[in-house]
Amino acid sequence: MSVHNSNQEQTSLSFRFLENTEEIREILEVRLPKSANVYNLSRVYSNFKKPEEMAFYVMCLPNNEPFLETTKAKLNESGTWILVTYFREDYGMRYAVSAPGNVEITPEIKKAFTESQYINWNAHYHFSCIDFGINQMIWEISTKHFGNSVSSMPCKIFVMGKEQAASLHVDIPRNEENGCKVELNSLSSDVAKGTRFICQTWKYSIPGKTDLAIEKLLRKNKSVGLYRRNGSESGEILCGMLTNDCGLMGMLHTVPEHRGKGYATLVTKKLMKNLAAENGAVPCSAVEMRNYQSIAFHEKLGMNFSHYADFIKYVPQTWS
Repeated sequence: MSVHNSNQEQTSLSFRFLENTEEIREILEVRLPKSANVYNLSRVYSNFKKPEEMAFYVMCLPNNEPFLETTKAKLNESGTWILVTYFREDYGMRYAVSAPGNVEITPEIKKAFTESQYINWNAHYHFSCIDFGINQMIWEISTKHFGNSVSSMPCKIFVMGKEQAASLHVDIPRNEENGCKVELNSLSSDVAKGTRFICQTWKYSIPGKTDLAIEKLLRKNKSVGLYRRNGSESGEILCGMLTNDCGLMGMLHTVPEHRGKGYATLVTKKLMKNLAAENGAVPCSAVEMRNYQSIAFHEKLGMNFSHYADFIKYVPQTWS
């Protein structure tokens, strides 16, 4: 067991650091598809060497027995809460949570979240892809306990099974009208160019900060770009997409003058195939509930609606 331990018997619930995510892989697999984003983060955890970049924590419920030392606490699907923290230079701390099925929010669980040393409720934070079964708890702790003014974005979560994604057929793009070769490649093949493309096209980008976050993601996560090559040059990116810090695919963008050519479909299918075949991940994506065009796009890709999830954000305010 790689969970950090304590020399004293535990009398209350609390999160403990988890070094090896293989210990919770089976639990997350049982919880699929709801746990897809956290499952995907567990698959790339080894890419993030520093706990201040990404870290996993677990909280084990006592199952009607005295709560034991962390080294004796049994990790199981019905009693294990999983918390993932990730730092972004532009949007502060990101938190993802996987809860047991048919979860009941008890005062003890709520207290564990409220008092956790691994959640800074007073700093800039973003709870990402939080299942509707526990979003109310996050909202209440944020607002009623800490007095934070938070915003939320409810979304539909779409997924595709690993086997289906790994077997996707991705057609090789034809040459452009001007004869330049068009091909699919990772945005990390030219990190600087890939970073600029995402930062210039993502509507939530913050100049001088988002570039640092995107560069890190491109170096450590899967991404796909559709390039128009010109000789030996790396070429222009016509469409691109990456896997973000919540374990979701996102930031898809096609250059306006090249829309309607099926490039977004090619890029998304290629990313799904790579995630499943190379990372063993479950391709998943969040779509704002009123973005009917994107919902139709995901359905056309063959992705299935899984569940509703919330994105809860807090930005500290200052008053003079």
